[in-house]
Amino acid sequence: MPSTGKLGISRWTLVCALLACWLLACGGGNAPPDTTPRPDADVLTFDAAMLGRNDGGVTPSLDSGRDVPGTRDAGTSDSGLLCAIGRTGTTASGTRTNFPQIDITSDPRFRVVTAGFFVDRDGDPRGPLLFALLELENVSTQSFCSLIPDAYLDGVELVGLVETPAHYETAFTSSVTADCMRPGERGFYDAVARGVDVDDLQTARRLDFGFASTPYVADSTLAFPAPTLTVEAESTPEGWRLAGTMVPPRTIRNYAMRAFARNADGIPNARLLAFPGSLGTLAGGVPNDVETLTTPCAIASFDAYQSWIDDSRRALTVVEPRPELAMRRALERRRQALIDPL
Repeated sequence: MPSTGKLGISRWTLVCALLACWLLACGGGNAPPDTTPRPDADVLTFDAAMLGRNDGGVTPSLDSGRDVPGTRDAGTSDSGLLCAIGRTGTTASGTRTNFPQIDITSDPRFRVVTAGFFVDRDGDPRGPLLFALLELENVSTQSFCSLIPDAYLDGVELVGLVETPAHYETAFTSSVTADCMRPGERGFYDAVARGVDVDDLQTARRLDFGFASTPYVADSTLAFPAPTLTVEAESTPEGWRLAGTMVPPRTIRNYAMRAFARNADGIPNARLLAFPGSLGTLAGGVPNDVETLTTPCAIASFDAYQSWIDDSRRALTVVEPRPELAMRRALERRRQALIDPL
């Protein structure tokens, strides 16, 4: 299997970045891909046809802020990641995926637009690692924040979170951007499970996606002003990655980029992370280099989300009890524990 590259910063920097995040609580077949217009126009989107354009063909993107996950993630394994598995098709319910025999059912307020399933035979004694990336669309008339997902593949629990463009919740204004989905907006559910191999995916029949608790209804607005992000997909000897620059509109900290890559069929195939500035303070108007991990999976397009803390908003902060935030952080820890080898 192709091998992946290493993150372009030192191990000590990574340790410092993860510690800083914990302390600061910072909040990425043959039929054509889905081209339905998206209302979340501030999400940076990329298509391989943009390569070679001087302007990059991209617009600023946004994301939600929370604890930064580990450095090994969906689509960026160091060994055994299988990219070209399954066959692209459409499920009976209309989801485009590489395993179309899987009947994907969802909470009626959300539509699963695309779904990618990939396996990493990393030698862990718990068995192969399954990555499931589901692109969701809010088809309801309500805005939701801090979603606590609950999903099972033929009875096997998937552990992960919903990630979206960055918003400020109007009910709980904060310096940290939040995970929210307004009517018509899209986000990604990125989840993992252990002990699921390719043959299990080939015989799988049902994926149920819902929520462990009633979705939290909250009004929200897209976070603005957002850092100007200009990144492109590039092929390197170690694999594919995203690289470019980010310019904050004013001084920010705890910046992170999360990007969801797609293959040529439009199927999500990797979640790529970058932390320029190592979660420290970034001066407004100053360009910062952005570079993700590499993945053996070819990148034809991607959606990139950003997250950051803007201390100039701290005077607007309203302190309210938020029990669902603790639930989200617990899910993040469980997800990373499954990814990290024993």
